[in-house]
Amino acid sequence: MFTPIDFDAWERKEIYQRFYGYSYTVTADVDITAFLLRIRNRGFKFYPSICYALTKVVNENRDFRYGKMDGKIGFWDTLDTHYTLLRKDTALFTHMVTAFTEDPDRYHRQFITDKEAAEAGSSLYYNNASPIDTFHISIIKTVKFTSLSLSKPASYTHSDSDTTSFVPFATIGKYETSGTKTLMPLAVEFNHSVNDGYHAGVFFEKVQECLDTVLL
Repeated sequence: MFTPIDFDAWERKEIYQRFYGYSYTVTADVDITAFLLRIRNRGFKFYPSICYALTKVVNENRDFRYGKMDGKIGFWDTLDTHYTLLRKDTALFTHMVTAFTEDPDRYHRQFITDKEAAEAGSSLYYNNASPIDTFHISIIKTVKFTSLSLSKPASYTHSDSDTTSFVPFATIGKYETSGTKTLMPLAVEFNHSVNDGYHAGVFFEKVQECLDTVLL
């Protein structure tokens, strides 16, 4: 469900108007050492598990669920996971959406079912679905990148559309173990109209907290 806010009374109104159309990307390593141990003990696969953790963080903080519907600024109560996959026997990718649930076992099972269906598909968006009330996650599993930049056409970035999403966009990279720690690069694009550097710091802090405790 989308809940509109009172824009004129919004404490962020001035910042929103000044920075509408601007975005920035922050890349940092997150420690997944304990996270990997727990998911292996539960027999969980990595991709659905990391998607669960990241989506959980977004759903627990309203600042990461803002958007605009029919010209009204507001936030979605819950976001589902919108993620990329490679189609079978090709180098082409597809998008799939898995409904978010707090139950990790249920989410993991549904993710695996959805993933297998999408991988066998033949279109950019499985079943042509591209809902706006989702949190986007992409993966570059063969590269431990140290930075990542997303570029969008000006008509998109500075869109005056009456319906658009301000939700962050996450890209995860190849994780590597050095010594006793396993680190994974995480790049997140934030929409500056609703998220400042402070919010980026909160996002990465909450992600690390989640990775240290989720699935216990």
